[in-house]
Amino acid sequence: AYTLEIHCTSATAATGLAITPHLDPNLHFAPGSVTTTAGTITTGNGPSDTSFRIDVATLAPGASITVTFDAVIEPTTTAKSVATQGFTAGTNFPLDASDDPATPAPGDPTVTPISVPLVTEIPTLNTWGLLALMLSLACAGTAFLWRFR
Repeated sequence: AYTLEIHCTSATAATGLAITPHLDPNLHFAPGSVTTTAGTITTGNGPSDTSFRIDVATLAPGASITVTFDAVIEPTTTAKSVATQGFTAGTNFPLDASDDPATPAPGDPTVTPISVPLVTEIPTLNTWGLLALMLSLACAGTAFLWRFR
């Protein structure tokens, strides 16, 4: 789950604003997962959408928009991290890249470490193993009962 916050820090309104993501090749956009606090989701919530775009007519000075969306990690990846970045463009300002707030570098993508959970196999018995277990328990139970006779 990703949250993208767009702030208009200019003294003038941002006009003709378009918001789009750039996902790591090891991520797949989850269609239908896009929400926004302002503007129109033009693509992203259709069942076959592979990305999203949000159009905002005007974003006033000091105003903000929050966009959320989901992405799924490619199950066969061996990558140790994924990088995602959002981009905004408008009619009165150039293309602008999002910034990872966790780092001091300006305009850098958000890098998320991937950890694969360790799955331990649970031992199971086949038919013969189950029969041997039942026989062992029956013998042990019989021997236990003979002690109280």
